[in-house]
Amino acid sequence: MSAVIQLANYLPSGGAMLLPPSVVGLHQVYLNNAPDSSSASGLFGYTPQIQELIEDVMPLVSHMAERHGLENRPIQLFYANPRESLVHNTQKLLKLLQALQNTNHILVPVSPNHSMIFHTLRQVVPCAQQMQLEEVSLFYIGDQANRNPLQAISSTCDMTFFFHAQY
Repeated sequence: MSAVIQLANYLPSGGAMLLPPSVVGLHQVYLNNAPDSSSASGLFGYTPQIQELIEDVMPLVSHMAERHGLENRPIQLFYANPRESLVHNTQKLLKLLQALQNTNHILVPVSPNHSMIFHTLRQVVPCAQQMQLEEVSLFYIGDQANRNPLQAISSTCDMTFFFHAQY
């Protein structure tokens, strides 16, 4: 499989990209906020760096989903792009959360910059706490220092929270 997935593989709803089973296994996994052709970062598509992040996190996501009986839920990976502004990432995450209302999806933020994950999630709280996200589960795989603040954000937005430390 090529490191770059063409635009034809983007789904019509919300710009999410369905990832191939060769990368994510048996799960139905979508990548949200992949750099597009209008990206200020100069990156486009499913880059090798994003692929590496996904390959690192998916075994842990699969394990967490199975452990908690959530293995049949679709997984929404949200790429918090550190090369884009916080405003850009926040707008994209809000759009995704709006689409996830009243669904039983798993939301997994990924980024090489865990501070960007934290700040993006923190910025969506005022709007997200008004959404119907009770059936959405937030999986965070990363820095132990972000665990409690992200759990508080998840709780404020009525999402269930699951954590795994990334070593």
